[in-house]
Amino acid sequence: MQAIDLRPGDSLASVYRTRANQKGYLRLTNGKDTPLEHHLVISWNLGRRPNYPFEHVHHLNGQKDNNLPENLKIMTAEAHNASKMLGILNSMYKVWDERNPLYGLDFSGPNNGRYRKDLDDQEIRQLRNQGLPYRTIADKLECSKYTVMKRLGWHRPDNREAVVNHKVAKVEMLTEREDVYNGTVDDTHRYFICCGNDDAILSANCGELPLVPYGSCTLASINVSKFVTNPWTDKADVNWGQLAHVTRHLMRFLDNIIDLNHCPLPEIKETALRTRQIGIGVMGFADLLLKLGLRYGSPESATMAGQIMAYIYGDANQASIELGRQKGFAPTYEAAPEDVQKRRNGALVTCAPTGTLSLLAGSSSGIEPHFAFEYRKRLMDGEITVKAPIVEEYQAVSGNAELPDYFVTAHEVSPDEHLAVQAAFQQYVDAAVSKTINLPNNATKEDIWNLILKAHELGLKGLTVYRDGSRKFQALSKKSKQDNLPVPKSKQENGLSRGSI
Repeated sequence: MQAIDLRPGDSLASVYRTRANQKGYLRLTNGKDTPLEHHLVISWNLGRRPNYPFEHVHHLNGQKDNNLPENLKIMTAEAHNASKMLGILNSMYKVWDERNPLYGLDFSGPNNGRYRKDLDDQEIRQLRNQGLPYRTIADKLECSKYTVMKRLGWHRPDNREAVVNHKVAKVEMLTEREDVYNGTVDDTHRYFICCGNDDAILSANCGELPLVPYGSCTLASINVSKFVTNPWTDKADVNWGQLAHVTRHLMRFLDNIIDLNHCPLPEIKETALRTRQIGIGVMGFADLLLKLGLRYGSPESATMAGQIMAYIYGDANQASIELGRQKGFAPTYEAAPEDVQKRRNGALVTCAPTGTLSLLAGSSSGIEPHFAFEYRKRLMDGEITVKAPIVEEYQAVSGNAELPDYFVTAHEVSPDEHLAVQAAFQQYVDAAVSKTINLPNNATKEDIWNLILKAHELGLKGLTVYRDGSRKFQALSKKSKQDNLPVPKSKQENGLSRGSI
């Protein structure tokens, strides 16, 4: 089917392209069905598939991954074999017993002629433990992403039933060519990012937690600002022991939630029990910095970010290992190599935005700086004015109405400083980090592009930017006497939808 044949309301399934085998053939996968791409193209072009094994599809230029219709031709098996594609003329065709000299030989791992013996598995694991994505590790070691994944014990999952999760909204004919770099599916809050001529990543808009199919979120956040001792003084410090105590209890609490949760689909429950993925995060980080007298974005603040997350991850990891020995390790570790340390939970730490949670707790949100110390927040049914409680706390303790220089807001933190703080957290987060870089209204496409490249260099798994005033109505805006925006009356005008830029 071509795009011109689609009609509004038609359902579409996500399709992924993979390598079928070492010969170079490509396979399309949308769940249960996994047809060879050249078979699919030839059947669309000629209206029929080859009558295999009596007919074969021949690539005229010899390139197995070039599946343009003009490069494909149906040939008889005899003609195909004459082109040195032996097929059924091979004496060992479909023979897989003692008569075949290859039978019983082990071609896995180092026994494979293409095995990269120059790669150090320990080095790969250390890079992965630093939070680097597979692609970044592959580029660093000059190998393929799948080589890295296989060395870490990754196994291709079994095919699942096809899931139809998109509907055609409208079809428009273009009068000229237009390059597409990304796109969104508003109703499901999904998006895809093109990462090459033929490849794209389809994902949902939760930047903090990449999920496997049927994955679910079991998250909680620690208000780290509550662990500061002697705040607003030269003796201010973090009560690391108390933070470790709370982290261990929270890890066990979330693990229990996995067993108690009621899921709408059995596949969701099965996946949750198999991976036992949880997400311990933080909120109140900006408030913690203020109590310590540190400016958000300074080198000291990035160091503190790394220390906070290192403690949380370390204690959660140890608690999960101990709990695994008591109750059993997550089933997902059954396929892991022997040298992998098994634990109760497949993933432990994530940094969620905590927008509503932080309002309830009276703290700064997630790992973000304060957007402003007094601002307006647009809700579904109106607008509220939010004042940061941390300001009143400081003024009550110090007796000073004027705020010191280290009280900075999101727009006073440079983009590079935003990235530095996010990178410090990402080092010790096995999921991902939700973090927004607030840009001024005059920010350019080049500014955003440079930020994306810098984020990639730092090994970040995701990046969110918002250019101030880029939408008529936005979720947060600075309070101003002259600015009196009307409250929207329809949901279409309710500010930013989740994941919007």
